[in-house]
Amino acid sequence: MENQQQSTTQNFGDLPLLQSGERSNRKWTPIEEINESLSGKEVLIRGRLTSIRAFKKLAFLVLREGYSTIQAVLAQTKEEGQVSAEMLEWTKKISPESIVDLYGVVLETKEEVKACTQSKVELQISRIYVISRSNSVLPFQLEDAMTPFEQGEAEKEEPLIPGSQEN
Repeated sequence: MENQQQSTTQNFGDLPLLQSGERSNRKWTPIEEINESLSGKEVLIRGRLTSIRAFKKLAFLVLREGYSTIQAVLAQTKEEGQVSAEMLEWTKKISPESIVDLYGVVLETKEEVKACTQSKVELQISRIYVISRSNSVLPFQLEDAMTPFEQGEAEKEEPLIPGSQEN
């Protein structure tokens, strides 16, 4: 992959595999603990990229840790050293289910984020690093497995009862 190993002095990139060769003093905040009391504070989270909705100068990411989810926003800025167009384009190409470390400021939302468990806050991303990339093509997406049946669709399915199939 072109430019896969980015320098960690940048605000984004793929981190090299550490294999427990060194310890860092970084402190991750569990997603389930992020709420309005942390508003205005920078946090570091590690989670799986569940989904990404990308636009020209903006991207919305949903990250998952266990059963907790949070929305993170990446908005292109003109300030030097902030969110560049290059960072935004790189982030748009991260495949779902990849594990990422994300630094961001906790902000209270004007409207509830109904798709996430942490519905009253979101993260304004300042730095993002891929820890482990998932395959770009997975056998199925978790999002697909969570899709509810349409009204009446469940009744059409015949239950599979072990030993009931005719040979």
